[in-house]
Amino acid sequence: KRGCSSVASRPKSRKGKRRKIGLVDIRRAHLKAKARRLIFIKLPEEDAEPGKVGMLNFSLYGTRDAASNWEAEYTDCLVSAGFKQGVSNPCYFVHEEFDVELEVHGDDFPIIPNEDGIEWTVGVLRARYELKLQTIIGPDVYDVKEEIFLNRVVRWVGKDENGLFRIKFEEHQDMERSSSGHWSCSMRSQ
Repeated sequence: KRGCSSVASRPKSRKGKRRKIGLVDIRRAHLKAKARRLIFIKLPEEDAEPGKVGMLNFSLYGTRDAASNWEAEYTDCLVSAGFKQGVSNPCYFVHEEFDVELEVHGDDFPIIPNEDGIEWTVGVLRARYELKLQTIIGPDVYDVKEEIFLNRVVRWVGKDENGLFRIKFEEHQDMERSSSGHWSCSMRSQ
């Protein structure tokens, strides 16, 4: 919800450009984080030899410290690019020069900048990770007005009575878990 208030309270960046929301998904995030302790695994049957095990150099989904290793990895990436990490919320980052705010949710990065800031931030992340810029939500004609992100509907609702642009976050009511455990959703009609 921080992003909602950021766009609403400061609809224009310090450089006078309109702010938007860029939704970024990092692919195979935990596999990019270096292992910070010794972790040994049983080798797959086709590679197994008696008395031999494998040592992980990078995190593997399902290991106890995969999320912690990923947090250290993305923090290093963002801080080395000039972002300042939040004190009360270590998942919140701000880059003063490019007027970018972002808050990390696992492997999802909602970015709150102006258009230049989206391109720059995506470039920083793309230099280290494989990613997908899911969409850009904003007021311009070519911007998306509604998207499902983190099981929420994120909707650009326009200007309020004070002339400020507003973003609305709401629970997505149409989420269903299939028998295979995957989530599926459909957009609500208005």
